[in-house]
Amino acid sequence: TFEIRAHAVVNATGVWTDELDAQADAGHAPQVRPAKGVHIVVPWDKVRINCTVTVPIPGRARRATCTRWGNTVVLGTADEDYQGSPDDVHCTRQEMEFLLEGANTAFEGELTPDDVIGSIGGLRPLVGGKEGATLDMRRDHHITIGRTGMVTVTGGKLTTSRHMGELVIDKVMTVLGRSARSRTARLPLLGGAGYDAEAVAASGGLAAHLGERYGTEARFVGDLVQQDPTLAEPVVPGLPYTRAEVVYAARAEMARSVDDVLSRRTRARLFARDASAGAAQAVGELLGAELGFSQAQIERSVADYLSSVRHERSILLEGAAA
Repeated sequence: TFEIRAHAVVNATGVWTDELDAQADAGHAPQVRPAKGVHIVVPWDKVRINCTVTVPIPGRARRATCTRWGNTVVLGTADEDYQGSPDDVHCTRQEMEFLLEGANTAFEGELTPDDVIGSIGGLRPLVGGKEGATLDMRRDHHITIGRTGMVTVTGGKLTTSRHMGELVIDKVMTVLGRSARSRTARLPLLGGAGYDAEAVAASGGLAAHLGERYGTEARFVGDLVQQDPTLAEPVVPGLPYTRAEVVYAARAEMARSVDDVLSRRTRARLFARDASAGAAQAVGELLGAELGFSQAQIERSVADYLSSVRHERSILLEGAAA
């Protein structure tokens, strides 16, 4: 937990927007309608596609999208209304089964729950009322200034996120009483300045992996390997993520837990849920060394991750309640 003092505050908390607005006495009526989306991951050799394919779900007025991602295929859905806790969102067994059914029907395959190596569930913070299907709602964004001066942004989508950020900064300048305008349209993303995708791909091996992940920032991860060659070792068997990336996540990406590293700074949990659990202790030790954790803190972070993986498995494979 950090205490930060600022002249302006932006509330960009997604499905938690209304909760934070209420805490800050922003004066807004509730704005967010959560819509759930889920994805499951299967090995590519089970569904040999090389492009994105949209397939119908039998008996449903909806479709699933199948996309190759490395040596895997990601199967995903459209929006569904969500009424549960935003703090515990998972793909359910029922959702997994109709995704598998759609893929098996389209590709004449024999995918089973045992083929699912990872899953993810998330909530989209749609802006709008409670009427109608979330699938039909517009993906517009909404930016407001509350009576306490907090700038709140919600809605939108990934493809408009940089434009949303530009507009938010302009609102912040209004709150601060300044005339400057956002310059983000002319700024590359971190690691993007001077990035040569073709050269990175041609480099092969670890250099290509780090280049694709970090852009020109890969040199900092490479420096860690130069200083300690053991950091080039993979952290999860079968996946390209290295021990150096765990160290970098702690130093430069604010990773503070095993879950931060395996679920978010990397996609180890999504691409190899069970194998990632086996790497939890090693990740915890690396984080602990970087962040000065006690052994008790390390063990707690590892235990929390293992418990989360067990919870995911119980929901997905045993049909337990989310």
